[in-house]
Amino acid sequence: MAMSDRPVRDTRLAGNLSERATSALSIARARREAFADQGIVLGDPAWDVLICLMAQPNRRSSMSVTTLVTETGLPEITVRRTVAQLCGTGIAYAITEADQVEMLRVGLTPLGESRLLPLLA
Repeated sequence: MAMSDRPVRDTRLAGNLSERATSALSIARARREAFADQGIVLGDPAWDVLICLMAQPNRRSSMSVTTLVTETGLPEITVRRTVAQLCGTGIAYAITEADQVEMLRVGLTPLGESRLLPLLA
């Protein structure tokens, strides 16, 4: 998807919604860390990626795959596979360079945002 093809979002929802998504991301991290020492993995990679994208202060912009890896605490291959699945369903979009196959940046589509809104209300 070219930079000019990025979805346009309603800016009225930014502040409060971003705070709720950030809170959900914090809860997911705490849940994951609470059992990490026992080797128990609690989490859903798709949910973690979606919440991370939703928690951005400016959801109009995309997020780098590297930042998603850092913010979610998931392995890069898991993030890339999850993003590919979300893009395949129209929930997210990926931006790549013309001469590269790998996705560089990821964002939510209007469909993805509209599906998450009721869950964070």
